[in-house]
Amino acid sequence: MGEYRIIKATKDSVFAEKGATANKTHQEWASAINTDTWKQLISSINVKDLDKIKSSPSQQSVDGIDETFQIRTPKKSHIYVNSFADPEHYTQLQQLKEQLDKILPKEYK
Repeated sequence: MGEYRIIKATKDSVFAEKGATANKTHQEWASAINTDTWKQLISSINVKDLDKIKSSPSQQSVDGIDETFQIRTPKKSHIYVNSFADPEHYTQLQQLKEQLDKILPKEYK
């Protein structure tokens, strides 16, 4: 327990970090991305639908893992916890994860 993985994507870069608090390990990776990669990465995101995505209660006490997305637009910041429980609206977040997996090294997936 106490493991974490954080992925941040901006218009020009992707940054990933992972580690475990129990044994105090921490690794980081970063890469520049071009405009085409950014467009592909965010292609599944429909800003108008972001308010429809529902979060679910934390599952950390059950399995130790919560999945959290934070999406910032010029007008608003959206935070989703365990939104996979909302299959109707989770699709765009799942597609975002799949696009990130194409960029990230395997040890950060």
